[in-house]
Amino acid sequence: ATANGIKVHRVRPELAHAVTAAQVRKALEEHPDLRAVCVVHHETSVGVLNEVQGICAVAREHGALTIVDGISSVGGVPFDMDGWGVDLCVTVANKCIGGAIGVAPVAAGPRALEALADGRPKAAGWYLNLATWREFAEKWGGWHPHPTTMPTNVIEAFDVALSGLLKEGVDNRWRRLAAARDRVRDGLEEMGFRMLSPVDIASPVTTASYGLPNMNLAGYSAYLFREHHIRIGGGLGELSGKIFRVGHMGRAAEPAAIDQYLRATADYIEKNGLRA
Repeated sequence: ATANGIKVHRVRPELAHAVTAAQVRKALEEHPDLRAVCVVHHETSVGVLNEVQGICAVAREHGALTIVDGISSVGGVPFDMDGWGVDLCVTVANKCIGGAIGVAPVAAGPRALEALADGRPKAAGWYLNLATWREFAEKWGGWHPHPTTMPTNVIEAFDVALSGLLKEGVDNRWRRLAAARDRVRDGLEEMGFRMLSPVDIASPVTTASYGLPNMNLAGYSAYLFREHHIRIGGGLGELSGKIFRVGHMGRAAEPAAIDQYLRATADYIEKNGLRA
């Protein structure tokens, strides 16, 4: 937004805390001319879910559009675009939905589509311009409803992934990933690890944990990959070298994969003489 000349007012919670509806309400009161509220649903850097449902309600009361980054949440955590009043949502095929890399679906509600033709100046661009995609869908919908040559292979893979999600049941997918999160958290806590965030705001899709005292997290990550072909994420910014992150999407949410990870972690602790 800033790169396109849009004035941005940031709402920053405390470290590893969720952005709340109350914080957004305060920001809207301080800046009554705001036209849109943009929020990340699942903040993967700390494994936290922001209060998107409440934030959207507050934004709509103010008359602002709501734009939700659902990249790593759609399909994996409760989300109701219409019910929550989300105007624009973007996600990807390869995270919680479990498809191939290369597709980034965008869902636009009526208010977002109306904003395309409100007469205000728009950021330059063509490929990422929703007005372009809408025009082709309306004019060429019968045979070529898109302005580019689409990657048919990944679109087909996306369709397969969506079919699998619907067959499992979206609610069942949510519960399964949350159960995977709980299994990982419980296992790590039994070994003495301290979680970054309390479970009431923790993402069902990513678990963030502090390392044990004197634990070399880079060495731990390298060990998991070298010995067990398991990849985990590290901390970013001020949390670099202090936390690690475990994802619960795709095969990583399977009980056998979780058990393998927890056993490998226990072995690493024993081999390195680590204690909580």
